[in-house]
Amino acid sequence: MALRMLWICVIPVALSLELVLEPRKPVSRVGDRLVLKCSARGCQNAAFTWRTLEDQPLMHTSVTQPSPHESHLVIQNMTLDHQATIVCRADCGDGSNHERSATVNVYSSVL
Repeated sequence: MALRMLWICVIPVALSLELVLEPRKPVSRVGDRLVLKCSARGCQNAAFTWRTLEDQPLMHTSVTQPSPHESHLVIQNMTLDHQATIVCRADCGDGSNHERSATVNVYSSVL
């Protein structure tokens, strides 16, 4: 009976995918560099994709994957065109995937 309860309680937690995108509400100044970090917990080897919700091109960006469960989107030389909702998607290859989004706000210090 105890083994059955362990199976019911532990296995769903071990198989669940949790996706974290940081920072959630990034603010950046024109010309600065911004790094968004997307982490997939509960996924051995995630395949990450990045896009904007508005289907705009991700210009002046690069993507790195420092570990099998983390990806970074680096935006160099921020412009007002980068003000958008950025979406990170992680696919574990077993049919489970999740998306998280962050709305990037860009400001100019020139008056």
